[in-house]
Amino acid sequence: MAQVIASTSAKRKKHLSSSLLEVQKKPKKRTFARHKPIGTITAKGVAPGESYEIELHKKLHNLSFASAYLSECLQDDDFGTFLIALKHVIDAHGGMLQLSHRAGLNRESLYKALSEEGNPRMQTILSVLQALNLRIDLVKVAEAKTS
Repeated sequence: MAQVIASTSAKRKKHLSSSLLEVQKKPKKRTFARHKPIGTITAKGVAPGESYEIELHKKLHNLSFASAYLSECLQDDDFGTFLIALKHVIDAHGGMLQLSHRAGLNRESLYKALSEEGNPRMQTILSVLQALNLRIDLVKVAEAKTS
């Protein structure tokens, strides 16, 4: 009886090992196909794989566009939106290193001040804007009529 058990377990081991070899030899099937975009899914002139920031930086080279962009972001309730927009403009005009040299400010301090959680002094923002050849203008807001 011991021989029968030994021969059965030997056959089982041989069968299991041959099954494992078959599984290992078979190539894995792809479970999904790579989808190709249908038509243009981004702005005109931008390849589907390009980031929106690339197109935005191209537009921000124009100082009138950059000025309008910053003005709109400044009107947002969250001041962090303006700081992020200012970093986009800085990146489009040569980056933080060049700006820090033009503004006479420390690069690391600029990164910290212009982060989303940053709390820059007004003098820092004015220095940055002056280095970008921009300035802040104040305008009177139309008063809402009450009935």
